[in-house]
Amino acid sequence: IFRLIDSNKDGSVTLEEFTTGLLTMKGPAKAIDVKGIVYDVKKEAQKTKRRMKRIDARLRDIKSQIAGHVNGDVDG
Repeated sequence: IFRLIDSNKDGSVTLEEFTTGLLTMKGPAKAIDVKGIVYDVKKEAQKTKRRMKRIDARLRDIKSQIAGHVNGDVDG
């Protein structure tokens, strides 16, 4: 919650940011708020999926290199 109300994103929350942040969160979520959150979550999920694919490819490469060293197939 503190990250949400840290309006200037400096890693700390002033009293003004805290009170303003809490006041803006008061009441039920509006449809536009929910849509915005859903959009952000989907966007982050796509980024995470891309990162995971890169990590997986890198791990396969490392595994192959290790297998090469174990089997004595070392280049260089």
